[in-house]
Amino acid sequence: MIIVKLLRWLFGYIRFKVEGAFPERFLNAAARRGINLWQLTGHDNTLYACARRNDYPYLLEITRKTDTALTDIQSYGLPHLLKTYRHRAGLLIGLILFGLGCHYLSGIVWYIDVRTPSLINEYEVRQMLEEHGLKEGTPAKKVDVSGIINSISISDKRVSWMTVNIMDTNAEVNISPNLASVVDRSTPAPLSNMKSIADGTVTKVEVSKGSAYVKVGDGISKNQLLVSGLMEYNNGEIVLTDCEARVFAKTNRSITIRIPKKYTLCQPQETVTKRDMKAFGLGFPLSLTVQPSQDCTIQTKKEQLTLLGHPIPVYVTAENWTQYTAAPVELTLTQAQELLQQKLSLYEFFMLSSTNHGTVCQRKISVKEEQESFSLTADYEIEEDVCTKTVVPLSLD
Repeated sequence: MIIVKLLRWLFGYIRFKVEGAFPERFLNAAARRGINLWQLTGHDNTLYACARRNDYPYLLEITRKTDTALTDIQSYGLPHLLKTYRHRAGLLIGLILFGLGCHYLSGIVWYIDVRTPSLINEYEVRQMLEEHGLKEGTPAKKVDVSGIINSISISDKRVSWMTVNIMDTNAEVNISPNLASVVDRSTPAPLSNMKSIADGTVTKVEVSKGSAYVKVGDGISKNQLLVSGLMEYNNGEIVLTDCEARVFAKTNRSITIRIPKKYTLCQPQETVTKRDMKAFGLGFPLSLTVQPSQDCTIQTKKEQLTLLGHPIPVYVTAENWTQYTAAPVELTLTQAQELLQQKLSLYEFFMLSSTNHGTVCQRKISVKEEQESFSLTADYEIEEDVCTKTVVPLSLD
């Protein structure tokens, strides 16, 4: 149906009104002559219809024979458009240039969709693609797809295979990682021991493989052997194994945090925004803002515009420059306690994250005001898995 509408527009068509006592006689005569009519509507002995532009002389002849009249004739299509604007050469030249521009721009890659696993950074992939001649604004004919795939696959061992598909103005890059380059394939040693990472008192012993050398209630010291990989049975047989065990113990830790009473605080004063636009490889500013002369921080946001849900090669970049001024601040005891507590909470989060299933049993906190600073001391009793595996190298000599 779209093809039919396009052909009618290219060859031109007319929309008209037929009036008379018997307009149906006009329809019958047009059918006998083989004239195609469409969009037929009728009301009170009046017909509305469309026909090809070339059939207009035959329609006039039919109206004379059927005692009807052809009125409200309106022309549509390319011939009518060319006739209307035949004296406007600039418009025709503009349309030709517009068509040539669209044809040229349709052969350029304006959007690159990189699909890469988390093991390989997308920014690195885009850098490699640019080094091998694929970037936004590159003509699709100049992109050596095979060369890009071969060069990157050979130079980067993390890449198992990749595909580069050029579709109109879009490029789609798919990368599969080479797991052999990131997975440790070293064979574990057949013999290992479990040693203690801290001093403490044993609260729980869980041994899957190996022989336990401690029991609940024993005091242990750092680097003490907890579980051995030498398993001796009652019949005298000795078996070497890779230890798997967890030994929980109550350990003690202490932390002291200090903050100065007086310090300089940088307070934001003013934010200046500069916007630029880059369209089809050409950049121009959207604002005349200049960068402040004093110290400031910069935040950049780049956004690609879309049309009907599809990305187009138009980017808007906004740079926010925030100016700061230095202001002297002196802490009170209450403010210092709040700040020290925040730092202590952050320390506890990372401390418990670094331990093996650790939990805080007891905690004692003391805050002291010194001459030029405030200090907080926290003493902890923690129950944690104190085992660390130590590989015992074996020699065949």
